[in-house]
Amino acid sequence: MTDTGEDIPALEIRTEPGVDPSCVLAIFDLDKTIIDTSASMAYRKPLAERGLITTSEMLRMLIMLGNYMISGHDDQSLNATRDTLVGMVRGRREADLATVAHEALHEVIVPFIYAEARDLIDRHRAAGHRIAIITASARVLVQPIADELGADHLIATELDVDDEGYFTARARQKSRDYDDWRTPKATTSPPASPTPTPPPTFRSSPPSATPPR
Repeated sequence: MTDTGEDIPALEIRTEPGVDPSCVLAIFDLDKTIIDTSASMAYRKPLAERGLITTSEMLRMLIMLGNYMISGHDDQSLNATRDTLVGMVRGRREADLATVAHEALHEVIVPFIYAEARDLIDRHRAAGHRIAIITASARVLVQPIADELGADHLIATELDVDDEGYFTARARQKSRDYDDWRTPKATTSPPASPTPTPPPTFRSSPPSATPPR
């Protein structure tokens, strides 16, 4: 985020009276909210250097990143980005991509983490709240980011892997963590609602955290 030289008051982090802080879930988007880049595209150079994608694929990712930073993503472009990544890594070992994501984290991601976003996440954690990060990027690439920020849940695209640990040509948008935080344990969940609750609206940096339904 740009430093304007002005003092901006810190967002107040509070828990509603009578609510167990551990039942509060603060939800953050990843790309262009926590980090000033696209997580999927940021790894293009280390992936190419290790031979996991070709030079032409790296350049294609660079062009896609430029378009994303200028105009953002709609549903169509998100699907196109996901399909492009799936095609690039098809037949590659999951362990190899996971290694790149871990080793290159401080080179291609950490410098782009907004200081304000990290601070807000830290203050939610200090208040006893749980942290969830949502992204359309592949879990194998963004899990180290979630670990770096101490997130409790990561909702990301899951790439299918065969029995030998190689990526197939399939992807599932919903992460396995989605069901984990949607259904907290009875010891920490708020009283059940007598009527069905609609799916949550994902918001980044909520001004007043509220307990997950």
